[in-house]
Amino acid sequence: MAKSDEEFRHALSGRKLPPLTLDHQWHQLVVSIGAEKKIHTLSAEQTELLKQQAGAANELKKLKKLKKRLMDEIVTLAETGCDGTDKKAEKKLDEHKALIEECNRKIDECEDLLISLPGELDEVNRKLMLKTMEISYDLLKKNGQEIETLTEWIDSTREELKEKLVRRQEMQGTSQNIYIYMHNVFGPEVVDIFDLQNFKPVIKEQEEKKS
Repeated sequence: MAKSDEEFRHALSGRKLPPLTLDHQWHQLVVSIGAEKKIHTLSAEQTELLKQQAGAANELKKLKKLKKRLMDEIVTLAETGCDGTDKKAEKKLDEHKALIEECNRKIDECEDLLISLPGELDEVNRKLMLKTMEISYDLLKKNGQEIETLTEWIDSTREELKEKLVRRQEMQGTSQNIYIYMHNVFGPEVVDIFDLQNFKPVIKEQEEKKS
């Protein structure tokens, strides 16, 4: 029976992990359990959220830099057209104020996004963790059952193999003795009539010992 989602949730309770799609070992785990397709949607969703987060942070940095430049220029423009005679400076000043308002609006959007994205990332990360644990557990359980079956078969086969090795050795000894007796009693010419090439090395060793 597979573990319930609630059991996995309890196991992960209080654990704060970085985004799994940024973890090289998590990718290796996913490949090893063959779960690439099963978690593709979630991993793609997290990757997209991370891109949005990085993009928003980069955009916020640029907007703040632009706003600072605009404000510095406003100070200069204000000093230039402070008497109300420099219409060009006044127009430029109005344009800069409008741009700053636009910057403020976009800065608020970026900051709002950067506030909401971590929660979304955590939720997707939690789903990824649960799915990864579920698939890993099921595979470990399945492998464990098969390993147990294979172990029983190996143990049984090992005993059978030992018995067969002993039996083979006994039969080889008996056959070699028969060949030696036939060779000694009837002579090599008669024994050569039989197709017993496998036992000739035994005779050769004996003859070499005698000589």
